[in-house]
Amino acid sequence: KMDLHIDSKSFENPEQKELLKYACEIASENGSPYFIF
Repeated sequence: KMDLHIDSKSFENPEQKELLKYACEIASENGSPYFIF
């Protein structure tokens, strides 16, 4: 399973934001990633 560490920069950096959106999509399908704030 994937651990995704998120901070304020995750929403500011376009590449990180795209990765976050992808992780949310995957989580909605199978609940795999862990989101760590």
